[in-house]
Amino acid sequence: MIRAKKEIEYSIKEYGLEDFVSKTLPPKTYNSTKRNSIEESVLGLIYDMRLRPIILDMPKKQGSRKSIGKLELIELLYGLNRYGKEQIEKADPKWLKKTIKYAFTHQCPVKCATMIRLKREEEKFRNLAKAKREKEAKEAELNKKLDEAKKANADELFDAALIDLPLAPENFDIASLKLPLADDALLLVAVEDDDVDNGMKFIQYQDAVLKNTIIWDRDRLSAKNGWVKNRHTMFLLAVKGDPERPHNTFKAESVFFEHQSSATHYVPDYFYDLIANMCPGKQYLEVFSNRQFSDSWHILDTKTNNLTNGEK
Repeated sequence: MIRAKKEIEYSIKEYGLEDFVSKTLPPKTYNSTKRNSIEESVLGLIYDMRLRPIILDMPKKQGSRKSIGKLELIELLYGLNRYGKEQIEKADPKWLKKTIKYAFTHQCPVKCATMIRLKREEEKFRNLAKAKREKEAKEAELNKKLDEAKKANADELFDAALIDLPLAPENFDIASLKLPLADDALLLVAVEDDDVDNGMKFIQYQDAVLKNTIIWDRDRLSAKNGWVKNRHTMFLLAVKGDPERPHNTFKAESVFFEHQSSATHYVPDYFYDLIANMCPGKQYLEVFSNRQFSDSWHILDTKTNNLTNGEK
C-alpha cells in the first residue's frame, strides 16, 4: 500500500518525531542495506543504535485514523524490514564500542548480529569461568574435609557404607552380617537384577529403609541368564535413622553410564564420589570389595569383622 506524503508527514508530527527525523537521524543519511565496507557498516551500526530507542518505545497499535502505525512509519522512512527491527531490538548499545573495535581489528564489516554474537560469546565465557571457579571451590572444600577426616578405629561406627552384593561369597548368609553403622547412616547397596530381594533383606537387617534407586548402565551383558538380557547393575540407596540430607545444590542422576570392560570387577569411582558428596568429611565402609578406593574408605573383612585401611 502506497502512502501519501501528507499522511507520512502527519504521522511524524503526531508521534513527535519531527526533530528526530530532521536532526537526530534523517532518513536520507540512513541506509539499512548497503553496508559492504567496514566504514559503512560501523556508521550504519551507530545509526541503528540511534534508532533503537524509537523502535523500543513504539506502541504496536496505530494512532489516529489519519496516521500510520509507528512501526510501519519506521519501515517507510528507514527501509527496515521485520528482521532488521528485531536485530536492532536485541542488540545492546553497551557493546557498540567493542563491536566497532572488532570491525577494525578483524578488518570485516559488522552489524547488529555481530554485536549480539559478541555479547553472547563473552557471557558464555564468563558463565563457564564462573562454573569452573564454583566447581573448583567445591572440590577444594570436599578435599579439605576428606584430608581432615580421622582414621577409623577398630570400634568405629561409620556414617556411610557401600555394599557390593554381587561380589559376596556364594551362599553367604546376609542375615549374619550386621554393619558397624552410626545411628544415622547412608547405605548404597549394589545388586544384580535378579537379586533385588536379597538387597532389600540386607537393608532391612541393617535397620534401614529404601529411599531411591540408581542404575549403572555398564553396557555389558551379565554372565547370568535371566528373563531379559541384563546390561545394568542396580544400586539401592537406603538410610538408617535420619542422616543429614545432601545440600539442595547436589542432585545425583538416576542413571549413570560407564562401560564395564572384561577386566573391571568393581564399582565405578562415580559411586564412591557420590557418597563422598552426600556425606563429606566422613569415614566410609566398603563391604565385599576387591579394592580400596582411598584412605577414607575402610574394607570390612566379613569373616573376621576386622577393618582394613591403607594407601589406595
